[in-house]
Amino acid sequence: MKKKVLSILAAFLMVVGIAAGAVFSTPDSAALAPSGIMNNGLNGIYIDINRAPYTTLAETTSYAYRRGGCAWFASSRARELTGKNISIHGPANWWNTYYANYGFTKGYTPRAKCFAIYTNHMLVVERIDGSVITVSEGATPQSDADHGYCIIYTTTREKLEGNNGGDFVGYIYLNVGDECNTNGLTTARTNWWDRFHPTTTTTTRTTTRYSTTSNQTLPNGSTTSGAITTTPAPGTAPYTTGTYVVNTGSSNLNIRTSPDDTTTIIGKIPGNTRVNVTQVNGNWGRVTYDGTTGWISLDWCVKQ
Repeated sequence: MKKKVLSILAAFLMVVGIAAGAVFSTPDSAALAPSGIMNNGLNGIYIDINRAPYTTLAETTSYAYRRGGCAWFASSRARELTGKNISIHGPANWWNTYYANYGFTKGYTPRAKCFAIYTNHMLVVERIDGSVITVSEGATPQSDADHGYCIIYTTTREKLEGNNGGDFVGYIYLNVGDECNTNGLTTARTNWWDRFHPTTTTTTRTTTRYSTTSNQTLPNGSTTSGAITTTPAPGTAPYTTGTYVVNTGSSNLNIRTSPDDTTTIIGKIPGNTRVNVTQVNGNWGRVTYDGTTGWISLDWCVKQ
C-alpha cells in the first residue's frame, strides 16, 4: 500500500514538474508584448514579435521589448526576412562592419526591405508606394509597453531622413524580395548624407534641397542658399590639414590603416573629439589618436 501511494505521489510530482517547466522555464513572450506590434497588418506588413526570431534574440539582450531595443528589433527583422543567422548589432556596427559580413550592401536611396541607419538608432523600411514609405520600428515612443515598444507606420522620405535618434546616416539593403525597387519614389530629392557624400562625377553640381531660411556653410565646404545647394564632386571637397572635431554624436569614428573604408580598423575616436589632420587624401585625413596613427573619413568631421 505504501509503495502504491509513493508511486502515485511520484507521478503527481512529475506532472506538476512538467507543468511548472512549461510555465517557468520558457519565457512567456506574449507577456512581453501582449498586444503584438502596433498597427500590425498596415499596408500588408504582418510581423509577429512574440515568435522566433524575435524571442530568440530577446534571450541575448535585456533591451528586447523595451525602450532602447531598436537594434534587437531590426536585427530580428533582418533575420526573419533573410533566413540568415543574424545576431544583434548596433547601428554603428551595422554600418561600419556587419552589413558586409552578411552580404548586404548600403547606399543613400530608400528601398523596400532595408535598414535606415542613424547615429543612435535604426529601423526597417518595409515597402514604398510612391511618396508613402511604410516602416517598422522598435524602441519607439510612438508605441508602448503593451506593444513591446514596436510599431508599423507610414512616413515620408523627408521625415525618414530627418533626425530620428541621431543624424541620418544611410540605408543598408537586405537584398531580399523587392528591395531593389523604389516603387515610384521620387529620387530627385537628396538627403542629409548627400551634403557630405555627393555622388556625381562632375566638378560641381546644383541640387534642389528642402527649403532653408538662411545661408549655411557645410563641413565639406558646400554652401546653401535658400533651397539651392552647390556641392563639390567626390575628391574635390576642399579638405585641408588642420584641426577637426569628430562629428558623430555619441558614436565612434573608425581609424583605418589606409584612406579606404574597406581597410582594417585599427582604432576608434569618440564623437566631439578634436584631432589634428596632418595629411589629406581625398575625403580622408591622417591623424594620430591615443598612440594610433591612421586614416579617418573627414566626411564625419568639422574643420575648426
